[in-house]
Amino acid sequence: MSSGLLLELGALLGALVLAALFARWTSQSPIPFFILLGLFLEPPEQAAEIVDFMATLGVSLLLFLIGLEFSPGSLFRGRRRLAMAAVLDLALNLGLGVGAGRALGLSWLAALFLGGILYVSSSGIIARGIIESRRSANRETEPLLGLLVVEDVVVALLLAFLSGQMMGEGGAAAGLLGMAKLALLFVGLFGASRLLRRWFWRILGSDSSEVVVLFLFALIVLAAGIALRLGLSEAVGAFMAGVAVGETPYRSRVAETLVPFQQLFAAMFFIGFGTTIEPRDVLGSLLPALLLLAAFTLTKVGTGLLAGRAWRLSARARWRLGLSLTPRGEFSILLASLAAALGAEGTRLAAVAGAYVFLSAVTGALLLHHADRLAAALVRPRPSPG
Repeated sequence: MSSGLLLELGALLGALVLAALFARWTSQSPIPFFILLGLFLEPPEQAAEIVDFMATLGVSLLLFLIGLEFSPGSLFRGRRRLAMAAVLDLALNLGLGVGAGRALGLSWLAALFLGGILYVSSSGIIARGIIESRRSANRETEPLLGLLVVEDVVVALLLAFLSGQMMGEGGAAAGLLGMAKLALLFVGLFGASRLLRRWFWRILGSDSSEVVVLFLFALIVLAAGIALRLGLSEAVGAFMAGVAVGETPYRSRVAETLVPFQQLFAAMFFIGFGTTIEPRDVLGSLLPALLLLAAFTLTKVGTGLLAGRAWRLSARARWRLGLSLTPRGEFSILLASLAAALGAEGTRLAAVAGAYVFLSAVTGALLLHHADRLAAALVRPRPSPG
């Protein structure tokens, strides 16, 4: 490895530090600033290959940690209310998102990608915002997290379907085959964790942090590689590996171990996405992105207001729930990255998605951060009688 390459990578990491510091100073998610950095960055060929590899690890780690938090038991509790809210979420955001894609002149496949981009809220931005605003114990937090889990599972299935569509030539049948492969991968990973439970738990409970880190990286990379070999996205394989590990008593330890690695590699993923978009394409996509932002911020708020009724939340809690659902982020970028392989239509979609996610991450984080204040302003206390 040459000194020039090391200097280039060091400068890139330094730029990431500055972007993260600016995000913290402005109380924003760093995701839009990483994308913006990638827009104006042209890494040399050798450095670009390393960034691409780190970006692949980043999205795999990100989806592994999301899968780690998935709990079938938590979905089973309150399943009727959650099912009702999830159907509303699908209709108002995924369904209308596909319709918006067709209205923009996209093919059905590209419109389905756009629907997914507009549908899924950012688990990372929302979870961070809930913790920072100290709202973990609020009544709206349970339905909020439940909806995020359902969205993540739906998009994992959507990724499998779309991967099958793009890598096969059988139309919808190829997409359904992709979902069947996803189910096969999950059964294989979950079955292996059960059969090898004794060794699995012994490694995860090891006193050596080195052993745990190496084992987790081996598991994530192998699961991602198997998913790719099956014709799926590597992110889907990592997500399913996370679900399997999440069923063990070591979920918290695994999350604490991987979060620092995930933060580094995920930053590379967002930069890598930014480098695939031309700044002039983003400028040309600002108008449709702004229209989509206005429309689908309202649909997310509406989802929260309607879902809050199912949980019998107060008016203020319903508004906090709706406002907290608005940021889009990691899954939307992942879908846009996969859609870029659609050719000219994919390039256009990636540019619209890049502008949309940037705007949504900024405005959504602001709405989330000030949700309590905005809810109080929107819902005035009733005057006492007499």
